[in-house]
Amino acid sequence: MASNMGIGTARDLAKVHSLIVEGKLFSERFLRQIHYPQLDEMDIINGYGGQNVRVVLDSKLAYAYVCNGLKAADADNVRPFANLQACLYECLKKNCS
Repeated sequence: MASNMGIGTARDLAKVHSLIVEGKLFSERFLRQIHYPQLDEMDIINGYGGQNVRVVLDSKLAYAYVCNGLKAADADNVRPFANLQACLYECLKKNCS
């Protein structure tokens, strides 16, 4: 089960979002439309408590981070998420070059 009201695993959340990069959830036209920001505003509720999921359309990559408690920061500022994301991109850089 993917996340619904905070219920689910990081794996399931990433799997649902992988449907986006695989082209199984949205049309190519829709993906082109959302590729660039539609609004020039700050998202003030970004990854509340540390939860985070990312979809990188160009790399066809989806990944998620969930935690079992609220973190003091949100989204990109959560240290464990930032560390995992840095390691993920480092691995991709080494293995995809």
